[in-house]
Amino acid sequence: MGILTGKVVLVTGGGNGIGKECALLAAREGAKVVVNDLGGGTTGGDEGSAGPAETVAREIKAAGGQAVANSESVTSRPAVKRMFEQAKDTFGGLHAVINPAGILRDTMFHKMTDQDWDLVIDVHLNGAYNVCRATIEHFREQQDGAYVLFTSTSGIIGNIGQANYAAAKMGVAGLSRIIAMEGVQKNVRSNIIAPFAWSRMIATIPIKDEASAKRVERMKNFMRADQVAQLAIALCATKDVTGQIFVARGERGFPDVAVSAVARHGQDRRLDAGNDRQSRLPRDETDDVRQRRNNLRLRLGSHLTKTFTLDALPQERVHFGKSVREVLGDEVERLGAKRVFVATSKTLHQQTGAISLISTSLGTKVAAIYDGIAEHAKLDGVLEAVHAAREAKADLLVGVGGGSVIDGLKVVQLALAENVDTMDQLLALANKRHMKPTPIRQIAIPTTLSGAEVTPAGGGTDASRGQKLGFMNPFLVPRVVIYDPALGALTPEWLWLSSAIRGVDHCCEGYLAKNATPVYDAGLTHALNLFATSLRRTKEIPGDPFARIDSQMAAYLACVNSSRAGSGASHGIGYILGGRYGVHHGHSSCVVLPHVLRWNEKTTADRQKALAASMNRTNLADAVAELIEDLGLPTRLRDVGIKEAQLQAIAEEAAKHPVVLSNPRPIAGTADVMEILRAAW
Repeated sequence: MGILTGKVVLVTGGGNGIGKECALLAAREGAKVVVNDLGGGTTGGDEGSAGPAETVAREIKAAGGQAVANSESVTSRPAVKRMFEQAKDTFGGLHAVINPAGILRDTMFHKMTDQDWDLVIDVHLNGAYNVCRATIEHFREQQDGAYVLFTSTSGIIGNIGQANYAAAKMGVAGLSRIIAMEGVQKNVRSNIIAPFAWSRMIATIPIKDEASAKRVERMKNFMRADQVAQLAIALCATKDVTGQIFVARGERGFPDVAVSAVARHGQDRRLDAGNDRQSRLPRDETDDVRQRRNNLRLRLGSHLTKTFTLDALPQERVHFGKSVREVLGDEVERLGAKRVFVATSKTLHQQTGAISLISTSLGTKVAAIYDGIAEHAKLDGVLEAVHAAREAKADLLVGVGGGSVIDGLKVVQLALAENVDTMDQLLALANKRHMKPTPIRQIAIPTTLSGAEVTPAGGGTDASRGQKLGFMNPFLVPRVVIYDPALGALTPEWLWLSSAIRGVDHCCEGYLAKNATPVYDAGLTHALNLFATSLRRTKEIPGDPFARIDSQMAAYLACVNSSRAGSGASHGIGYILGGRYGVHHGHSSCVVLPHVLRWNEKTTADRQKALAASMNRTNLADAVAELIEDLGLPTRLRDVGIKEAQLQAIAEEAAKHPVVLSNPRPIAGTADVMEILRAAW
């Protein structure tokens, strides 16, 4: 069973080169394929022939696949509509479009004719528009569809004699980006490949001497069209990637396809698509390539240095990139709830339309709305919420806001299960591990990046003592999480970005923790990479929904894995700064984390260097400090209101805190904490 089994794919330019290899591989992966090719020459302007498309379709059928040929031109809008109708009439639908169809009419710009310009623009840019416009409504209606369009380094970098081709290909890149942005809520993906591959168009390169002949021969051997097809088919199959540009080329030393995803800040992220779970080599891969692949798997397997067990939490669903309007009502219906208690912050309730949107989505099922849980989840407000939820006869809790609201609602959940009525009864539940299932659970809709929505521990502050308390029960983890990037955009910039640094803190301390495992490492490394790119993008373009989705995925990965791996001095000191001195948790991570990392280098230097690579740096503390500075966040304890005279008291309390004592470099006493605090002040 292939990765495209049950799917229908339209491949334009499918009679030769990359298009042909995409059509063949799509069929081998189980797709039903419409093979389109005009059958014309590489310079366009001729009538063409049905032969190339029919030949490829016959080859697919002979191998046991399903295909139909089409020899019309992508430059004709009516013709493209007929291709779409042909896919529906023959195979019952359409799920992906791969559009490598193209021509070349190379000449110096000062010699370029209008026909040279118009023909190339018509095939590449107008052709891309035609195939996308003819199918986009269908994809949106079925809430599933993938476009794989093609650009060129001639546009990205430039190439003499290809002004028409470069302009067309950069236009395609812009088109793909907008389709991806507009399609995210409907699961319509669009990605771009800039291929280096031998094809009949590349074959027009003149051979002038022996050196150029050798270069062309290397291109034939190590820049094969079938390698690029692997990536194209993977992008048709995956639902997790959109809005990206991939530069794909064969590598001389390893003839699998190597891919460079052009990240949003111009940084190249290299990966081996041949080893991606959702892309595969052709079935006839050589023994040489197979052996290298197996060797790579053995190297990866060597990371397991100890056995471990993962405890699964009772969290049923996590929605990424979907709107609250789209999924909340369905989830409440699925859970059978009739009386929903909504907890949120005063800011969201009184200054935005978010809660009105949720009320509209739930209608008469909203039993009460409560906005009295304050920052750091002060327990007096939490206890009021317990009474309000009980009075409303709530059968489901919905938390909308940052970590304080979601954590506070976990405490409400536990208190309702334990019939708590007074503050003394509530305090008696703290710092104990409870195991009994709670009858009322939570749906979390986070608007910050703290990660509280994925942990089984609630937190609240005893304001009378200035102490942060923990409330633990596996069933406190929210039953459902909805990451809506539009709601995230309502969060003040400082809060969104600083809560993300709390997530960066999760990544760093979780990765360096004593209980780290290869599974946790993988999630934390990827999360830190997402944070490093997406946060800078949000700072630059606050309205970019893809950056916010990336940050939300990072927050999820960071907290899911760090909550199991453990943490260290940065978290422990942060609990004291927040509970007793009112410092926001995100800000505490901003001002403390880099200095804890530097202090820990003595025992964790190698691990820190490995993690720093995910930020394209060699020193982790410097990389984190640079990110914080780039985001315009506070960098010193004095910046968040801590006075030098307070450092000693903070150090004395922190030196006894159990989380500080779990630091990977052992904290021997107050003097060690003071060393960190003085560096941070």
